[in-house]
Amino acid sequence: MLIPRFLPAADFEKFKQAARHLKRDSDITHHEALEKTALKNGFQNWNQVAQLAKETQSSELAFRSGFIVSYDIKDALDNSNLPNELFHLDNFAAFFGNPELFKCYLQSFDEEDEELKSSYDKLSEDELREGFSEGFFGTLFFYRFAGLNLPETVQDAMKLAMKNSFFPPEYIWFRGKFIKVFEDLRVDGKNNF
Repeated sequence: MLIPRFLPAADFEKFKQAARHLKRDSDITHHEALEKTALKNGFQNWNQVAQLAKETQSSELAFRSGFIVSYDIKDALDNSNLPNELFHLDNFAAFFGNPELFKCYLQSFDEEDEELKSSYDKLSEDELREGFSEGFFGTLFFYRFAGLNLPETVQDAMKLAMKNSFFPPEYIWFRGKFIKVFEDLRVDGKNNF
């Protein structure tokens, strides 16, 4: 089994619960149960499980109640202001943003201006996910807001992102809400940021 590249809190709790059941059912020490659970799930040891859960925690909290910005690779590479003291490059953020971004991908248009959703009869779920991972999803950079004071409103969050970046982000997650910047923050056909 391959070691996961991130470990959400819910999965970490499932591992701990499995270790508790194993300890009770096998009459082994708590430490032995944790180590066996780690091995069973593809990890070298329990310390590796705990470390990955700790590394993942900041990203998960930012998605639930903080602030994440996402830029197209071209804009991210041309933007010398990021990362900085307020916005940290976050490699785990992509995994938490995946569900909303896959929905965006399915609503986007392919080369023939045909919605990908209508291609379900032509493409398998695996083919759609592969196109998403290799094309759309693989071209995004994610930055987690690491400042002490979270902006109060979405508009304040966008002002802060624009202050720290030459380009506007394509997507933001603010206090648990997913926002498509160029769609959701437009008023009368104009950008509202």
